[in-house]
Amino acid sequence: GMTNIEFIVGDCRTVALPRRIDAIVGRLVLMYVADPAATVRMLADRLESGGIVLFQECNVTPVSVQSHPPLELMARLSAWTRAAATHAGLNQAQGYDLRSVFIQAGLPEPQMQLDSSVGGGPDWEGYEYLEATLRSMLPLVICSGEATAEEIDIDTVAARLRNEAIANDAVIKGPDMVSAWARKP
Repeated sequence: GMTNIEFIVGDCRTVALPRRIDAIVGRLVLMYVADPAATVRMLADRLESGGIVLFQECNVTPVSVQSHPPLELMARLSAWTRAAATHAGLNQAQGYDLRSVFIQAGLPEPQMQLDSSVGGGPDWEGYEYLEATLRSMLPLVICSGEATAEEIDIDTVAARLRNEAIANDAVIKGPDMVSAWARKP
């Protein structure tokens, strides 16, 4: 029943925005733009004083997706993910780079937080999440030359990962999700 809220969805570089807005929120957006700071600066120019800018981006660095103890399939999954990101030209540390993006965009020092799913055992839902994430990148992994579809065997990744984790009493850490937010002065 609120009439003072409007959500605007579109390409952050070209979307038609009203003269002034109260908040800018993006998730897994800046990793796909050539100049994230320029994009945030352009968006923040439309923001009311006191308005909030919040972005969440992931890291796919070598330590972002891992297990303890190290598992063979997790090491391969991490390498496949990084190969896909490299092939696509994505910044593998976009989450960590949010701080400098905000500063370069003329915003104040952002508050930041890192979140990551962690789990193991037979019932952890993260195995399916990791398989689905890899499935979404599969064409890029194959194009990168890092692995073939047969080597990956995408339909069995979750089950193989679950079995390997259980056999090694392992804990798996999913990708880093870094959030940054600041208010426009």
